Amino acid sequence: MTEITKERTGKHSDAGAAAAGEPSKPGFPLVRLDRMMESLRHAEYDINSGVGELVDNSVESGARNIWVQYESDEKIFGKRTLQVVGELAVADDGEGMSVDVQRRCLALGETHRPPKPTGKGIGRFGVGMTLGGISLARRVEVYTRTNKAEGFTYTYVDLKLVERGEQKEIPYPVRKVPPEKYAKLLEGSSGTIIILNDCDRLQRSEANADKGIAVDEQIAALPNWLGRTYRKFIGGGLNIWFAGEKVYLHDPLYIMSPTVFDGRGKGPEPKAAVVGREAIELDVPDMPGVKAAVTITMTLLPLVWRPHKGAGGGGPARERHIDENEGVSILRADREVLYAPVPYIIGAKGQARFLEIDRWWGCEISFPPELDAYFHVRYIKRGAEPVPMLRDKIRSVIGLVVKSLRKQVKSDFAKAEEEKERERGAFAAAEQAMAEADNTLPRGKRGADVTPEEAKAAIDAIANTAVEGANLPPEQEAKEREETRERIATKPYSIVPVRYPANVFFETKHLLGKVVVQLNVNHPFYRHVFEPLCGNVDLLTEDSDTELGADTPEQRRVRDAFMLLLLSYAKSESMFEESEDLFDNFRTQWGVTLGTVITKVFEGR
Repeated sequence: MTEITKERTGKHSDAGAAAAGEPSKPGFPLVRLDRMMESLRHAEYDINSGVGELVDNSVESGARNIWVQYESDEKIFGKRTLQVVGELAVADDGEGMSVDVQRRCLALGETHRPPKPTGKGIGRFGVGMTLGGISLARRVEVYTRTNKAEGFTYTYVDLKLVERGEQKEIPYPVRKVPPEKYAKLLEGSSGTIIILNDCDRLQRSEANADKGIAVDEQIAALPNWLGRTYRKFIGGGLNIWFAGEKVYLHDPLYIMSPTVFDGRGKGPEPKAAVVGREAIELDVPDMPGVKAAVTITMTLLPLVWRPHKGAGGGGPARERHIDENEGVSILRADREVLYAPVPYIIGAKGQARFLEIDRWWGCEISFPPELDAYFHVRYIKRGAEPVPMLRDKIRSVIGLVVKSLRKQVKSDFAKAEEEKERERGAFAAAEQAMAEADNTLPRGKRGADVTPEEAKAAIDAIANTAVEGANLPPEQEAKEREETRERIATKPYSIVPVRYPANVFFETKHLLGKVVVQLNVNHPFYRHVFEPLCGNVDLLTEDSDTELGADTPEQRRVRDAFMLLLLSYAKSESMFEESEDLFDNFRTQWGVTLGTVITKVFEGR
């Protein structure tokens, strides 16, 4: 028999040696306690997940109120002033712990909560309170009571004492009064207070002051993280308070209430539209015949928050964290465990990444703890990506929905752009481009000697001409005249549709540095070439079945090109001081010649 076989069969064990009369040999500890505790501090916890472990215990205790509080001082690191957190506490008015439970509550791997009637709860491995606490601080203190008439009992773990070999077990709970600032929160109530002292993992050394996210930024982001992670519980009546302020729920689907925006006196907060909800049933591992469901819910955010392309970066969208909403939210036992893009979960063929446009729809994937085997659930409750088989099932559900939602959002953006174009006018893009180019072009000479009074009179005349022949009601005619006058007065370049005799193609006016092109919509070139290619730009006419805003991007590009051609000519004309009659005659002859050949070609066929 080989030595390996002897070892595996126990033939070479200490017990066998003792039976043979050999002296017993001492064993070796399974762990080096001091090194293990220090090593565990460097798990993947951040401030959110560390605090979340403590809040999880409060939620599981049946608390109605949970308080998260901290104390910090400002310190200067280089050119930055950052918050240095020295103490952080989580208190709740839940059921509290018995002495027997409390003495084990900080032991790794211990759990005491009985199974829930509805299934498993938030906890998983029985390490959350301890690892969450020591990931942020070197000392974790626990005060608790199960009856409001009783005093608090107290125990702790201190890593400095563990390192020096002075603490090797959790002290048996003793009676102790909590600090007044926390005790008053639980006046007349059972509950638990967890205090993290010596929060060295929440401090920033000078050497690392410019790396990563500053602690003060992490602290500032905690309320939104709490509101999003525990939104289902807040929606069910749980109150969470952070630094004395109420935490409101934040729902990435944007369908839940109450949010911080509800009840602000501006009417009800808009809600997203639910566009799909589907359940994927799966076999529960180790429970033959028992199934549980993964539920997928998808929403489309309100149109009022996405009025145009680019709206997701500011204003109402930023206030509501829509700029962070590119990905999916995964919930385990109603507690969010992932809020991020999941690779290859969208798109018919498994698109690898999310797009900026994806912030305008929401996706929530919820599953019970019985289905943990189908997700890569980490012990720190950060990350719960579905296994490949389930990911494929989820993708088959949401892939086509995502495609449809992207199409809808793009269509809404296009409509918004068309409406914006309508409000700015058909020629706004060309006018703006010409104005920007004018910054590097020589200054024109024509019209420089016009007085302000003469310029105003000329603008009034152009505005009057713009509405002539349109047969508008008096009120609309006055409105159109005033809007035209204002556009010309406030722009360096303007294009104004007019209705002249058919032999006139266009006219130009040069007024104190302003250039105005009057485009004749009755000219054959406009009717036979421009309008079919570019769409009707004269909304005052009633004989066209094409409306501005119904045109295509291609039509807008061609229209801008035509207008830049005319504006460039007008700009070039302004560079010469020759008689105005010369240019008037030139344009007249151009209009007559162009009209003649266009009519011959298009009407003679």
